[in-house]
Amino acid sequence: MMNWFWMNIPAALVFVGLWSGIPMWLVLRRPDRGPQPLAVQAPARIRPAAPAEPRIVPVPRRSEQPVGV
Repeated sequence: MMNWFWMNIPAALVFVGLWSGIPMWLVLRRPDRGPQPLAVQAPARIRPAAPAEPRIVPVPRRSEQPVGV
């Protein structure tokens, strides 16, 4: 029984090494070159947004809805 355990240790080491090594390799291969320049900030709106007015939306009764909806 212990033979299977010791035979799986190298497979586990390979798996963990690849699991942590591949992402690290991808990061080291293409590192960030520093902060990116910010885009020019354009105003969202010319005038300030007004609060939305509440409105009443009629909802049909269940008896008026078509079957299967």
